[in-house]
Amino acid sequence: MAVEARTGVFTDGRLLPAVTGIARAAAAAGAIIAEQERAWIAGQEERAAKDRRLLAIPFFVAAAARPAR
Repeated sequence: MAVEARTGVFTDGRLLPAVTGIARAAAAAGAIIAEQERAWIAGQEERAAKDRRLLAIPFFVAAAARPAR
């Protein structure tokens, strides 16, 4: 078995809809209030407009082989 950790780093606004969707889901679940949601999204949109965003997404890749029988 092998496992590798990778990190995707994005500095533009391509994933802005994904991160704003997370904020909307957090508000819908009651984890944050609507005012916090709006403020956070506005901040992310402002950073994207100024090309000042950084989004890092860690993920893991695992591979294995079944032993011969």
